[in-house]
Amino acid sequence: MHFFINAIANSKASPASVLSQNYRYLVSQRYLPNLEKIIRGLVYVYAFSLPFKDLLFVERNGLIILLTLVGLWCFLRGRIFLVRIPIAIPLLVFVSWVALTVPAATFPLYSLGELGKFLRDVAIFFVVLNFFRDCSRQNLLLQVMLASILLFGTYGIVELFTMSIYKDKIDALVGGNMWLSAYLVLLIPVGISLTYWESKLEPRLFYGATTGIGLTCLVFSYSRAGLLAMACEALLLSWLMKKRAIGMTIVGTIVLFLGAILFFQVTYVTPRTELRGTIWEEMTATHNWEARVNIWSLAADKLWQHPVLGIGFGKETFNWVYKEETDLIRNEAKLIIAQGTHNTFIDLALTVGIPGLIFFLWLLYAIMRTAFTTFYSGANEFEKGVSGGVAVLVPGFAVRCLFDHMFVGNIAIMFWILVAICFAVQQTQIEQAQSAVFAEPDIA
Repeated sequence: MHFFINAIANSKASPASVLSQNYRYLVSQRYLPNLEKIIRGLVYVYAFSLPFKDLLFVERNGLIILLTLVGLWCFLRGRIFLVRIPIAIPLLVFVSWVALTVPAATFPLYSLGELGKFLRDVAIFFVVLNFFRDCSRQNLLLQVMLASILLFGTYGIVELFTMSIYKDKIDALVGGNMWLSAYLVLLIPVGISLTYWESKLEPRLFYGATTGIGLTCLVFSYSRAGLLAMACEALLLSWLMKKRAIGMTIVGTIVLFLGAILFFQVTYVTPRTELRGTIWEEMTATHNWEARVNIWSLAADKLWQHPVLGIGFGKETFNWVYKEETDLIRNEAKLIIAQGTHNTFIDLALTVGIPGLIFFLWLLYAIMRTAFTTFYSGANEFEKGVSGGVAVLVPGFAVRCLFDHMFVGNIAIMFWILVAICFAVQQTQIEQAQSAVFAEPDIA
């Protein structure tokens, strides 16, 4: 009671306003810690469920609950959850440009909805950045995400060899081998990086096990684009490692591991239907590549009809506008491929114009530059492991996106969560540096 009386007496605001502010302050001090624990718990569940197609209801309903609780947290704290980040300018420029193209889109309502999904991904990025500032929580979130590999990876490998004699590729509860390869291209480099820089035995064994299972699944997914992206990431990781001999040994081991598994599977020759032929024939076939080149040529021709504002933001816009022409290309391929441009960067240039593509590349470059800066400033093994993995996965994922438009849906959410963890590490470094500067020197 004395707290309220003194606050009213010393304030120039009205008594009712002061009572309201102080009541909210007391409520926030009592409930905020528990609310933050609930939010972090939801993020753990949400991040773990991202790869699994059968847990889509968790992702959708969990997101609604998560954002509602974050809104309540903002009300109790009296501030929004946005913080200053190094990529603020390129991110704002890209979002603003996409918003500018919406009125000129072929399907404005659809493009507006796709912009909303991108803002959803950014909101999750800021949630992780705000509520996972502690190193132990960042580590636990990464372990939860990597643990998903143990589940869908083990299931997929067992399913491939025992559950169905006609199973030719691992999709491992994810919804398709292409989606699986995209998830693994994001998670494997972080696992390898943490395995290399971690000094404690138990975490290193965990990271190593998840990485090994992930690499096995990547090979059995038969995604040539995924394997190419993984090869690029392995080379970048070896470059980041100061002890180049150890780094090259790890890269060589990975290459031999992948080659041995691939050789075993090719010689094993999983029974196939008459339509699809042997595994080796499919791995060396050029039908998908030829169909992609034809679609890219079509998209390049259409690009110059809308070079500035594009035809409208969203993955499906290309299919809806040029359906007859793309169907003709797809039907000419012996192996029918999915609809779309099959290239994230061509798709963005076509849908939001060449300026939109430039702004997106600027955003990716800013993320990668921040990750490398965080890596070289890392003061401990966890900081180096996380930032090194994220610095590598950005260009690796870009390579994967050259052959399919994968920067969408839950894959994009996983990308932003991993980037947020890296940026949270960077925020911790900045705070520690500021504390060291402003710390009062001891007087003898």
